[in-house]
Amino acid sequence: GLEYILRQGGSGYFPLRVMRPYLAAEQLFRVPKAPVIGRPAYMVYSSEPDDPELLDLALDGMRHIAGQEDDR
Repeated sequence: GLEYILRQGGSGYFPLRVMRPYLAAEQLFRVPKAPVIGRPAYMVYSSEPDDPELLDLALDGMRHIAGQEDDR
């Protein structure tokens, strides 16, 4: 869909991480007041992890990434 819009024009919903280079290059732009569609992420892990510090690091990393994607 993105390649089609780049060639022919139009609009669509795409993840912000995919759109950043096109926004920076001013090839595409965000539509003011367009609804934002959230995409939840889940992580499954043991209630008794072998390495609790590694689990904490992974959870912190996911929270960090989720915070970066929230720059609407």
